[in-house]
Amino acid sequence: MHLKFLAILLLPMEVSGTAVIEQLFLDLPIAAVHNRTVGMDVIEPWASLYCSAISEARYGDAIYARYNIDGQANNGVYVYNNITVYDQIMLDARDYANNQPELYATALVLYNSTASNDSRQDIINGLNEIPMQA
Repeated sequence: MHLKFLAILLLPMEVSGTAVIEQLFLDLPIAAVHNRTVGMDVIEPWASLYCSAISEARYGDAIYARYNIDGQANNGVYVYNNITVYDQIMLDARDYANNQPELYATALVLYNSTASNDSRQDIINGLNEIPMQA
């Protein structure tokens, strides 16, 4: 119950506002991405996909878009280290689960409410399989 309450606190009052959905994987406010004031270069179609996925509560799609938003991945693979976007998400998830278990657990509560039309349910499932430090 406590984690569900925390997840509700993470949700912005207005999804198109400046609030961050959660700070581990969806750390860019959609208004800043949309207005290109996020402090980094964002590319299409990933910027628009990130914004729409968050607005529609498709959190797996949003996470995947976030990891592609800077253009460093090509066809789902990071060019600089030849690792897939999915694998990088899972590596980061392991780090978060070990080093920030409370934030990670709270994020999972949010992600588990993803919309049924989320095309990247595999990401949500993978995040749920990562063991957390006690």
